[in-house]
Amino acid sequence: MRFCAARFAVVHIFRLFYGRGGVYPGDMALTQRGKGWEWFQSWYMLLSLPFGFTTFLAFLYTGFRVKKWLWMGFGVAYLLLNIYVVKKIPAADSGVPADDLTMGLLFGEWLVGMIHVIVIRKSYLLLLEATEQSSKISDDRLRTKIQADYGVSENKIDAALVEFKETDATVRVVSMLFSVFPFIPQYEYYFSLKGAVRRVARREDADLFEKAKQLANSEDVLKALKVASVVDKADGGLGIYTGLKNAYDAAKNKDRKRTFEADPQQAADAALKAVALSYMVAALYPGSVADKVRLFLETPAGQEIAAYYAGVEIALPFTDNLIEASGNWMGNLLESAGGAESRFGEFAGSGPMDQARAILASLREHIDSTLTRVKPYLDPLREKVSAIAPTALNIADSTTGAVATALDVLPAWRFLGARLAAEACVVRAMKGI
Repeated sequence: MRFCAARFAVVHIFRLFYGRGGVYPGDMALTQRGKGWEWFQSWYMLLSLPFGFTTFLAFLYTGFRVKKWLWMGFGVAYLLLNIYVVKKIPAADSGVPADDLTMGLLFGEWLVGMIHVIVIRKSYLLLLEATEQSSKISDDRLRTKIQADYGVSENKIDAALVEFKETDATVRVVSMLFSVFPFIPQYEYYFSLKGAVRRVARREDADLFEKAKQLANSEDVLKALKVASVVDKADGGLGIYTGLKNAYDAAKNKDRKRTFEADPQQAADAALKAVALSYMVAALYPGSVADKVRLFLETPAGQEIAAYYAGVEIALPFTDNLIEASGNWMGNLLESAGGAESRFGEFAGSGPMDQARAILASLREHIDSTLTRVKPYLDPLREKVSAIAPTALNIADSTTGAVATALDVLPAWRFLGARLAAEACVVRAMKGI
C-alpha cells in the first residue's frame, strides 16, 4: 500500500511539474541547446529512483557541475539521512521487521528526493548552459591571448582587443562612463573580432566572420589601429599627451575656470584627438565623405567613441565652456587650439589628411549635438568619474579637472579604437562594401 501510494504521488507530482513548468517533452526547449541536449543532461534524475539511496549522488553531481554549493549541501544531507535509515533497518536474517518510523523516513526521502531532482532541473540546465558558454569564452580568450603573445594572431584587431580584460581599469572606466549616457547603444565587452560579429550582427555567423577577418587584415585598418595606439602614447610623435601636470595644477587651484583658453594644453590635446578620430573614420570606411560619416555613426562602437570624446575630452575638462556657450563648441575648440590639423598631418602625411579634414568638418556638427545631449548628464558623469577614477589611477585628487586630465593615463583610445576597427569591418562585411 505504501509503495502504491508513493508511486501515485510521484506520477502526480511529475505531471504537475512537467505539465505546468514549461518543460514537458512536447513543449519548447528551455535552452538554446535544444530538447535533445536537455534530456541527455537530465540523466542525473535517474539517480533518485533506487529507493532514494543514490539521490545524494544526483545533488553532488549537479552541484559540482555548475558550482552550486547549496545543492552539494543537499547531497550531503541526503547521504546522512541514508546512513541513519540504513542503521535503523534490522538485518535481513534477524526476522525483525522495520518499524513504521524507519519505513516512513525511507519512503519520505525517496519521494522528496524524486520531487527535488525535478524541481532543480530547470535551474540546472540553464546554469549548465551558461557554465559551458562561460568556459568556451574563457578558452577562446586564452587562445586569442596566446596567439597574440606569439605573434600568430589571425588579425591585428584580435591582438589589440585581447590586451584588455574586463576587470582592467580602462574597461571599467569606459563601461562606467557609457552607463551614464542613455543615448548610446548598450555597452558589451568582447575581446576578439568574433565578439564584434556577435555584437553587431546579434548572431554567430562564420561566413560573416571570414569576410570581416579579410577586411581586418587590410592596410587601412592597420593604419587606424596605429593612430589609436599613438594617441595614447607620450612619445608617439603627436604631442597630445598632457601628462599629470594638469592634474597637479588642477589640484592646487580647484576653483580655476576650465575653458579652452585657460587650459591650452588640454585644448590642443582634444583638438588633435578630434583630427585623429577623423583620420580613423577616413581609413576604416569606404565611399564618399558623407558615406564614411554615415557608416561611422551607424556603428555601435562609433557612437561609443564619439560619446567618449564628447564626455571625457570636452565636457569634463571644459565644463565652463559647455555651460557658458550655447553651441559651436568644436569650432571654438579647434580655433583656440590652432594648428591641430597641420601637426597631425606631419605624422599622417598630406594625402590621408585631405579626407580627414572633410570628415572633421562633417563630424563637428555631430559632436556638438552629442555635447548638447551630454550636458544634462554632467553631474552624474562627474560623480561616477570622481568615484572610480582616483582609485583606478592612484591619484589623490578627485576634482573634475584633475580627473579629466588624469584619464589620459588610461589607454582608452587604443581600446575604443580597436573596437571601432572591429565593428567597422563587421558593418562593411554585412553591407558587402
